[in-house]
Amino acid sequence: MQKVIEFIKKRIPFLKFVTSSLTGSAVELLLFYLLCQVIPLPRAQMIYLATAISRVIAGTLNFLMNKFWSFGGSGGASAQFMGSQAVKYAILFVGKMLASAQLVTMMPTAIPTVLSKAIVDTGIFFISYVIQKKWVFATKKADKKVG
Repeated sequence: MQKVIEFIKKRIPFLKFVTSSLTGSAVELLLFYLLCQVIPLPRAQMIYLATAISRVIAGTLNFLMNKFWSFGGSGGASAQFMGSQAVKYAILFVGKMLASAQLVTMMPTAIPTVLSKAIVDTGIFFISYVIQKKWVFATKKADKKVG
């Protein structure tokens, strides 16, 4: 029974990350869809602009959820430490945003744009989890093990 409890405890951060990501993805996809309906630009430009706006809003929500809930950050963390996490998250965020927009633009036009975005962002999700766990929100103890 102890091994089952340990197994579950080890998966809790990932399950929280999944919940946070699903919430952020729902917000982002909804905003992306709405923005695609109202932005009067050619397809590629519309995708980049809609991606940027929707990702900034959803990314802010996601950072806060991951910082304080998924990876167990405390409200008492120093501003400097949170600032370094925010910078790391911003670097990851920009990379994810550019990769998402470029890959969605490259998807066949026969696939609805929102579906293309969902497919692309699902792949990006798994890479993002590892980067956030090992780099963005790594504890100082984990930082010593990595570096």
